[in-house]
Amino acid sequence: MRASLVFLPGFDVSIKPSAGHHAAADDLWWSSWYDSGALYWVLTCGVTPVDGGVVNLLHDEELRTALSIVLLRSGVTPAWPVPDHVAGVNLDGFLEQADAPDELRLTSTLARLLPDALRKVGDRDRRLFMSVPSELTPVPWPILPVGVPGPRVTRLVERFELRFMPSLAVLDGVRRDSALAAAANPLPLLLTCDYFPVDGVPGALPPRRAQTILAARELCDSRTGIHEATTMNLTRWLRWLPRETEGVAFFRAHYEWVEADPGSSGIALADGVFLSGLLGVRDATSGLPILNLPRTVVMSCCSTSGNQERNGGESLGLAPLAMMAGARRLIACMRHVG
Repeated sequence: MRASLVFLPGFDVSIKPSAGHHAAADDLWWSSWYDSGALYWVLTCGVTPVDGGVVNLLHDEELRTALSIVLLRSGVTPAWPVPDHVAGVNLDGFLEQADAPDELRLTSTLARLLPDALRKVGDRDRRLFMSVPSELTPVPWPILPVGVPGPRVTRLVERFELRFMPSLAVLDGVRRDSALAAAANPLPLLLTCDYFPVDGVPGALPPRRAQTILAARELCDSRTGIHEATTMNLTRWLRWLPRETEGVAFFRAHYEWVEADPGSSGIALADGVFLSGLLGVRDATSGLPILNLPRTVVMSCCSTSGNQERNGGESLGLAPLAMMAGARRLIACMRHVG
């Protein structure tokens, strides 16, 4: 029997096939999502549902104020109505000094987002997987106070071994592969999308040649199968590729970020940006992705997994969208490369 918790019409987070593929029996999972002023959350231990609930931000002005301050400090516009008095608040200094009264007042209020089970005294160093919605990614989750009040504050990162992951809703659509049979030959290199001009000069292509190569116009050669790295050529290739093809796609390019909008961010190519959100588009009839990626993808681009400086965490960015499009083995970058 599949264990499920359903909070939104038509939205079913299937615990067993999701958590069971990615967590050990005693690992905790806290997966949450935001919709219309409410934070919906599910807590599981391994594959067993522990608790679930809703935090209504519209009915909790103190919590909404703390969240608004954190987001505005990060330059992110809150998705909920900002209390009027926040407009006159000096946003500097709240998180500059640990254990200062302002810091503790702010982070203790934010800690109310967490279930009681995570704020109570428990075993140290237990793994906690967290999947947070994009609207709350600027929240300083690791330093939220947990446990009983006392002279020394215990932070979430001190209580648990933290792991930030895409939401269970995304992982539910990613089937863990069975053990791969040993292959005598390496995986075929199906695609190299290499568009990384430095001061207008295209870089040298990797020595190992892919079956399909997309590169700068100066390197194109129809005789050797090198085509220009345009959004249309990449889209055509992804549309042509059969689902669950075994092989490697290698991307080396600049990654253009749109703050707080991972779907409109994407890979910078010769004629524009290939939007990451296109990888999440599905056929209305079959429900299958319109564009397909091979099972192994290497992304040599800035912050493709999402990270704190991009207001994303690992729950955002190109990486989870690539998983939705068929990638099962993924190498991505967590940092901005200057």
